[in-house]
Amino acid sequence: MEIDSKDLLILKSLQEDSEISNKEVAHSAGLSISTIFERIKKMKRAGIIKKQVYLLNKKKLGFNLVVIISVSLKNHTKEYIHEFMEEMKKHPEIVECHHISGGFDFSLKVVAKNIEKYQEFMLNKISQIRSIGHIESYFVMQEVKFTTSLPLEV
Repeated sequence: MEIDSKDLLILKSLQEDSEISNKEVAHSAGLSISTIFERIKKMKRAGIIKKQVYLLNKKKLGFNLVVIISVSLKNHTKEYIHEFMEEMKKHPEIVECHHISGGFDFSLKVVAKNIEKYQEFMLNKISQIRSIGHIESYFVMQEVKFTTSLPLEV
């Protein structure tokens, strides 16, 4: 699917506020409401729009600890890598998992209510994964920027 400047305007509006009405998007994009509806439907079918979500306030829900974990695997076989990736998908505490290059194999972002819950998670879940060779944990002191918005050029 070819994305034009009007699609980018629509996407920019939607990623800033997923509850924005088609009428408001139509007004900002200079298109009719039915055209907006059809374009959004087309972008959903094409997989450009994956899903709508609500962003929750971690602190207000008691998740006071964010940890970045760097992981090296014992072995770099396809089996170990896939086993590790599948295991990461099982744990809701892991909110991001990236297969990376450099000194480590994976980078994880983990949320926990407190240090005790994090320790429990590490001891009972992560440390049980046989493919892990080395782990380093970095505790987030302050979240300077958090966004899910892509830098769309309109």
